[in-house]
Formats: sequence, C-alpha cells, structure tokens
Amino acid sequence: MAQSIAITSALDEVFDHQNQMTAELQALTRCLTHAGYAEYLTSFDPYRFRPEQFLRYKALASPQLRVLIDFFLLNKSVHTDQLTGLLSTSWQVLVHLGLAETLPQNQVQLPTYVLHQHYGHWIFIDRPTADPNVYFGDDSQGLFHRITARPGDRVLDLCSGSGIQAFQSATYAAQVDAVEINPVARRVLRINSLMNGLGDRVRTFGGSLFEQVEAGQQYDLVTANPPLVPFPNSVKYPFVGHGGIDGFAVTRKIISG
Repeated sequence: MAQSIAITSALDEVFDHQNQMTAELQALTRCLTHAGYAEYLTSFDPYRFRPEQFLRYKALASPQLRVLIDFFLLNKSVHTDQLTGLLSTSWQVLVHLGLAETLPQNQVQLPTYVLHQHYGHWIFIDRPTADPNVYFGDDSQGLFHRITARPGDRVLDLCSGSGIQAFQSATYAAQVDAVEINPVARRVLRINSLMNGLGDRVRTFGGSLFEQVEAGQQYDLVTANPPLVPFPNSVKYPFVGHGGIDGFAVTRKIISG
C-alpha cells in the first residue's frame, strides 16, 4: 500500500513534467545499455520468459554487471555508490518516481518491480509473484508477435498491463489508446510509455474496457490480453487471470463492445 501511495504522488508530478521525466528515464536506459544490461537481457530466448534464468546465469556476467542484475532483476539492495559508479545519477529518477526506495547505510532497492527489455521496449513489470499487478508472461509475448498495426492506424489496447502491446503498436500506428483498469498497473504503464519516448503517442485510460474511451471513437485495430483462466467466481484467483467460470467472461464483453 505504501508503494502504491508513493507512486500515486510521484505520477502527479510526472504529468506536470512529462518532458523532463522522459529525458531522465531515457538517460537511464542509455546508461543501462552502455553498461551491458540490455545485452544481458537480450541473451535469453525472447519467446520464453523465464525469470529464474536471470539468477542462474548471473555468475557469467562481469562484477559490475552483477550489481545491475541484483538491483534491476533480483530486487536486491545495492549501495548507492555502486549504482552511481555505473549509471552516474540517472538511477535517481527511480526514487523520484517512487519505484525505488532508499534504505539505511546508503542502500537502495527496487522492492516491487523488475526492469525488462523486450525487442527494444523497456518495461517495468512485477517481480515473479503469485498475484501480479503489472503482468508479463508467455501470453503477453504471444500476442506481441501477432500485432499487425500499420502506419497511420489508430489502435485500442485493452487490458494493457505493462503497455508492451501498446508500445509495439505505437512503433507503427499514429495513436494508441491503452486501457488498464488496475490503477497500480496503469501508473507503471504511464512510466513505461515515458521511458520509451511514447508519452505523446500512447494515451492511458482507466475504467473497465470501453468505459472511459471517448464515445464514437473508431479504431483500425483492437488488441487485448484479457483474463482467460476458467475459474469459479466463488474461488479466489489472481485478478490478472480470472476469466470467470468458462474463461471467457471478459472476452465476451470485449467482443460485444
């Protein structure tokens, strides 16, 4: 809850200083690329997201790169001097945004999220957990590789999550409207869009599916990665996967809409 409140407060400032936040986040990704972090991520099979491999192969990385792996992928605390030595002051934007927190003895940690790169798109997503807010999995990648947005298209991305589908569409489309009902995921989606320089081309909406989309708006393409797991409504199941008793409860609403 404290993490969510911190991000809420930080995002108010992001919307007021979008250009500054975009510049700071992109400075961070440039430093990470220069330090070899992007190379480490892209060494794994892009069709199979297996976070446990990040730890398994950490020993093969340089000592400097291991610091970044610990901080950005394994949620371990590291000394601020180590991060500054590798990334200059660019990492401090994460504290400003409420994604990272400072700890005693000059330690800093990403307690909730990990920073991933998928085909050039940088995304903060939840660390592996049983009940994620900012989800990214094999189904996310399956849809990603099937997106067919064309130059000039207007695209609607429902159940947007981290925004990875919206960002892929925005590579070609003129405008993408990303809808995410979960406010925690929606805030991170907005940060991700700024980090990828897409703050002006990806508009973020809340509400349930078409609820907050402008009336009468038409789109060339609609993408969605809805909850699809069949589960009785009486049984607790992670929000991101609960598709009702037959798995198609949300999908039916999307099609009818």
